[in-house]
Amino acid sequence: MKRFLTIFAFLMLVLSCVDSKTGGQTEIVTDPVSECVVPETVRCGDDVILQWNGFGQSAFIVMRSSSGEETVAEISVITASGLIFNVPYTMLPGIYDIVLVQDGEFILGQIEVLPPAMPVSGISMPCS
Repeated sequence: MKRFLTIFAFLMLVLSCVDSKTGGQTEIVTDPVSECVVPETVRCGDDVILQWNGFGQSAFIVMRSSSGEETVAEISVITASGLIFNVPYTMLPGIYDIVLVQDGEFILGQIEVLPPAMPVSGISMPCS
């Protein structure tokens, strides 16, 4: 009887650690749009931080205009919980879909690209 109770307690412990929804398997997110955080606006040349749990090392970001023109963004940092990409200075101002290409294509959201900030000019530095 003691052996039976020991085995029963061990099985209950093991079974309680298994997620009943996924059967112990890693859950694959099929709709990244629902949980990805995309900023509303950004300027040409700025870095954009996307927060989402699911980015793989092979992921890349495409910025797609309403006319269908696509620009692949340069990713500087990528982790499982987020990535940072740069909006090229050559982007025209407008609304763009942010498309994640990773085991298919997913539209993460839209972002408005604004003209770049004016560069600093006309500063005079005194000579010592």
